Amino acid sequence: MRCIRRSSALLACFLFGCVSQLTPSSFFVPDQQIEVADLERALATQGMTPDRVDARAGIVETPWEDTGRNSDGTTWVTRYLITLSVREGASDVTVAMDLRTCERAPLSGRVDGSSCARVPDGMTPTMYQDRLDAFAARLRASLGGIPVSS
Repeated sequence: MRCIRRSSALLACFLFGCVSQLTPSSFFVPDQQIEVADLERALATQGMTPDRVDARAGIVETPWEDTGRNSDGTTWVTRYLITLSVREGASDVTVAMDLRTCERAPLSGRVDGSSCARVPDGMTPTMYQDRLDAFAARLRASLGGIPVSS
């Protein structure tokens, strides 16, 4: 939280309304019961491979991605969490984003945001909601899904 308060860019966004609550995106795939392997194939069409898969729970996590350095020297990292729920005649998919801020970026190699601070509720820059929605729309299109009205 300390690094978020220091960021003048985030403070300006908060004051002028360009931050929000990060909201997961949901859709359903009618007339079929998809499996976690189908989610993995859909990710592959976007050039992504899962970082962690729990087929029993229906959860797929993408690798952490460094989205760049902020003006205060912190780094934002994200990953997508995809949850599959199968019901009779259809499958429900929820796509969420795990967004964190790190005091400093990794010097090299694989990004791991698990030790970084979660961005507080309601303090997410809207560009990350746009990224989440766009990613979910691409995944939905590759699976033949239909959006769930909110």
